Amino acid sequence: MTFSIDRTRSFLKIEESNLLSLHRSPHPIVPSADYCKGHLCDAFICVVNEYNLHRVYVALHDQQLKSNFIFIADPFRPDNEKLAALLLDAQGFLENIGFEMEQVNIDFRSATREVIIKDIRVMREPSLAVQLDAAKMALEGLTAENKEITRKASQEQMELITEMEVLRGRLAAATAVQQASMVERPANAENSAGSALQVEPDALHEDLRTLREEGEGFRLRLVGAEQELQKVQEELNNVKIMLKSSGEGLKNAKDEARQARKEQKLSKQESELLNEKLKSEQKELDKARKETEVIRRELQEALESSLHDRVAINDDVEAVHQAATGDLKAEINRLMAELAGNDSEHTGEIEVLRAALAAANVSLSAEKAKNGSALQEMDALERNASAELKLLKKKVDSLTAEKHLLEKSAAEIKIKAHEEIERQQQVNQSQRKAALEKLNALKEDIRQLALARAVIASPTGLPPVQPGSNASFLSTDDRKEISFVSQQASFASDQFRSDEASEYLDFLPDKLLKGIPYSFPTDVVEIYQSYNTIQAAPTGKQPQKCDGFVCLVTGGGQSQVYVAWLMNPSGEVLVCLPERAADGDDSCRQMLREGIGYFERIGFLIDRVHLEEDPDKRQGQLDKLAVFCRTVTDCAA
Repeated sequence: MTFSIDRTRSFLKIEESNLLSLHRSPHPIVPSADYCKGHLCDAFICVVNEYNLHRVYVALHDQQLKSNFIFIADPFRPDNEKLAALLLDAQGFLENIGFEMEQVNIDFRSATREVIIKDIRVMREPSLAVQLDAAKMALEGLTAENKEITRKASQEQMELITEMEVLRGRLAAATAVQQASMVERPANAENSAGSALQVEPDALHEDLRTLREEGEGFRLRLVGAEQELQKVQEELNNVKIMLKSSGEGLKNAKDEARQARKEQKLSKQESELLNEKLKSEQKELDKARKETEVIRRELQEALESSLHDRVAINDDVEAVHQAATGDLKAEINRLMAELAGNDSEHTGEIEVLRAALAAANVSLSAEKAKNGSALQEMDALERNASAELKLLKKKVDSLTAEKHLLEKSAAEIKIKAHEEIERQQQVNQSQRKAALEKLNALKEDIRQLALARAVIASPTGLPPVQPGSNASFLSTDDRKEISFVSQQASFASDQFRSDEASEYLDFLPDKLLKGIPYSFPTDVVEIYQSYNTIQAAPTGKQPQKCDGFVCLVTGGGQSQVYVAWLMNPSGEVLVCLPERAADGDDSCRQMLREGIGYFERIGFLIDRVHLEEDPDKRQGQLDKLAVFCRTVTDCAA
């Protein structure tokens, strides 16, 4: 196979400028490969330029374990044909285990490419625990492989030494036989007997030569085996050096993790500063919008009033001109009539009237020119106003885009902070579990010490038996079980600091109840709520984030303890009841403590909720909690 798994890599660290091509699966599937363990996985093919060479990586991302499988091939010089052939091999390798691949468009600017790379899960640096596990598995594989090679080489060397000893024995035996035959040869043997003896030493020489050749061959094989063993020892030394470098790498990874936590703290501070800046920018944006709106209204009102005034003036001037023109025309008509009667007498008056008419026409042209210039000024004002409005709109758009970017960065920072909080919660839960185990071990030591002291103090050398007990009638196994149960009860977690011994009590789900029933707000006596959320799978439900509630409710003169699961994704409530009914207030209080212990053993951190004395305020508190139902009839299915 062209591609082989690389256990030393836990993710692909690729610079944006070195990424040449990217393929990915459109949706996650469960691959047929055994190393995927039946988990949903995503597949990626990355073509990278490394040190003037091209390399193709195949990566699988396990969604359940949040880990990666990296497959590598030998690098090659830039060659389009080799690249195409290797891409076909990579796609064939992924298709054999069930994936369908498609190419991702990365022909964008550097910032967009960096966003795309950050979105690829196999290019994200996994958690330190995942990196440590991957390095540990790789080192274990290399150590096991080198141990196997060393064992085989040692075994082969021992076999060669054994064969060499056998050949040496055969050679010594043949030499002894030859010397004996040479001594026992008679001096006066006959010719026929001499020829027979001559044949026998020749055969012995031939066997001796054959044995020497075989011995030389085995010696050469032994030398080769010793060289192979020397090579294996050199590889083992290289593995030791690699182990040392891996240890240094793990130390560097821890330093990087500490640095990452510092950077996360700084990023949190930066996010707070960005939020403050965003708020101030939002205020300035709102202020700018208000000012823009005021300016736009004032400008529109000014334009409307100016246009109205200009139109009114033009109408007045036009009316005046029309009236003057009408009067002039009437006067001209009258004068023409008079002129027709006595033309010769009123020639001078006609000339005066014509001059007055020309002057009126000139003044009318001047007014029209003034009106045109006024209209041009109004057009210029409108163009300037529209340009200012466009500039203000661009500024508003840029501020909006900057706001979106800040909101996006703030959301990413919140997501990272939420993930870190969840991780810290898991760490706290594991630490709390380890502390509980240590506490149980310490309690067991204390019990053993108390038992030893009781044995020492007893005159019979046996632990004391309580009066009235039936311990003498119990077997050894039964006494051990009773001792363990009593010890567990005496050291059980008690939220009320009670010295009474608690017994194990189970809580069973009641599917008929859709919430904790109550009739009046004062019926709810005590509420204990978890102030942390854990990932759990209540009875018959899928794993999801849940909150826990333990409540004491009275009704009809009786008290009842309820243990409720609130499943946050669906809002569904699972109500559990004690396996037996309470027979008094003390028994009910004991069940309440057992309910709290039931949740604390799972991993919840339980705290008491302060209830208001006023019934209306208490009703408001109960309404805010999603696990209560007002009447019993409403809660029944």
